Amino acid sequence: MSHAASRTGALHVGRSFWVTVAMAGALAACASVGGMRSAPLEQGVVRHYDAELYDAVLAARAALGGSQLEIEEVRQVDDRTWYIIAKRSSGEWTHGELIRVVCEEMGERDVAIRILTRRRVGIEFTAKGDWSEELFTQIALELSSRG
Repeated sequence: MSHAASRTGALHVGRSFWVTVAMAGALAACASVGGMRSAPLEQGVVRHYDAELYDAVLAARAALGGSQLEIEEVRQVDDRTWYIIAKRSSGEWTHGELIRVVCEEMGERDVAIRILTRRRVGIEFTAKGDWSEELFTQIALELSSRG
């Protein structure tokens, strides 16, 4: 094998290696319901609401439904904490997203709501990426309509 051929082969192997590394990184960044479930509850964008915990959970469910997100799981973690995991289904230009809403009672009529959004595929640029503002607006509307 000539010196030039061995260098070309080395370049080819080098490119293949980096493509493999990039693909592995993209796959590792993929979101799953299990990954959202196990992410620390403190992650996400947070807002506080003057509400009872139960009303905040109902408002969060309604906000997710109103934003045409499909609820995958609703779970009570303890007496003061609930979470909801929802998804935006894949479409022509997106592989979808997962959204987790955590409602945590901080005190009397003080509920912290945290919204965490993850793309199903880490390198996707057509996904919305952050549902927090839209959902916080919907939650506030839902809470105000409950009195």
